[in-house]
Amino acid sequence: MPTYIQKSQAEGENILHEADIAWPYHVISWLALIFLGILIIGIVIFVRMQIWLHTTEFGLTDRKIIYKVGFFSRETHEIPLTSLDEVTIEQGFWGWLFGYGQLRLWGSGRGELCSPPVMNPILIRQKMSDARAEIIRPEMPTEHGSTSKGSRRQYRLRSHIPAHIAQNH
Repeated sequence: MPTYIQKSQAEGENILHEADIAWPYHVISWLALIFLGILIIGIVIFVRMQIWLHTTEFGLTDRKIIYKVGFFSRETHEIPLTSLDEVTIEQGFWGWLFGYGQLRLWGSGRGELCSPPVMNPILIRQKMSDARAEIIRPEMPTEHGSTSKGSRRQYRLRSHIPAHIAQNH
């Protein structure tokens, strides 16, 4: 295919030289494509994560654990505290360092539920255990007519968190 220079020649005119564009401009254009591609991918990842962050909820009431993901298409899970069998914490190095982790919950007849990464997973597990103890062993009358809470230690949820991690929180 003839170039513009070749097409714009007059009759009997000869081309003495067609210059090449300097190679750094080729390199810069490819680098721009690569970095902008990475930037676009980064923007897509950022937007998806922000949507997930703003449409994900994980909470504990005095009766159940609630987990919701999604906005237009929702996925919800609820585990009554009375059917909660076991809670484990998964916390890698960065989670341990910054105080976050995931809770894995097992409920009777419900299988496993994995929480989103949450701050203070050890505290959340403790609150789950305390709330469950309140349901299982409600206030009991004492000899003086007042009420007292039964011992909760025997109702603690089983935990698989290593002792050295639990001591650091």
